[in-house]
Amino acid sequence: MFGMTKKQVTEDNEVELMEDAVSVARDRLRDVVEARRAVDAYRPMGRLSLEAWTQAFLARGDATRVDADRLNEQMGRTPGLFTAAAQVRHTAAQHIARREWGGPPAEESSVSYLGRPFDNTKAELARVGSNVLILLCLAAEDAARMDPSAFGELSGGEHEQERRALHERLSRARARLAEVPEEFKLAFAVEHGIFVDTRPDGGSLDARLEAFAVAAS
Repeated sequence: MFGMTKKQVTEDNEVELMEDAVSVARDRLRDVVEARRAVDAYRPMGRLSLEAWTQAFLARGDATRVDADRLNEQMGRTPGLFTAAAQVRHTAAQHIARREWGGPPAEESSVSYLGRPFDNTKAELARVGSNVLILLCLAAEDAARMDPSAFGELSGGEHEQERRALHERLSRARARLAEVPEEFKLAFAVEHGIFVDTRPDGGSLDARLEAFAVAAS
């Protein structure tokens, strides 16, 4: 650094510090993106046991095994009263057998795309005190008969542990990004041309950086 003025040294240090700041923000963002992609990519299909599927549907439908068996018996005894439900049940079983669902859907809306048959199914089931999620439990059992290989040995508890671990990893990565000084993240945003809304209601800078990094990766 011989021959350089004090001003030049200071300017060079500021540039180096800014580069370091951007590098820190970039590294933390990369961790967030990797953790988020792991969460998004998690699919227990083919590994989750049939029991895990049925237990999940019954729990979400606020039902028991007795409720599922009762509905199955009613559909078999009076099929004319469950024409729409039978269609929805078969369609759902095909989705599960073909591994088109990553895991047990959390809501009945997973088959709402069927339109009128879905609406009619809800009405048919309501008449006997049942619901679509109990029907999906029966569909999972139908899927097991269609293709046993669609199911594995992973229990519901093990699935939940895996899922929780991935979400905890994402939470830790986001927390580490939040620890980065605001000016470091602003420097990263400026370098990459990311719009920063400084208004109080302009949204989280971390969320904006995360969205940019995910889209760019």
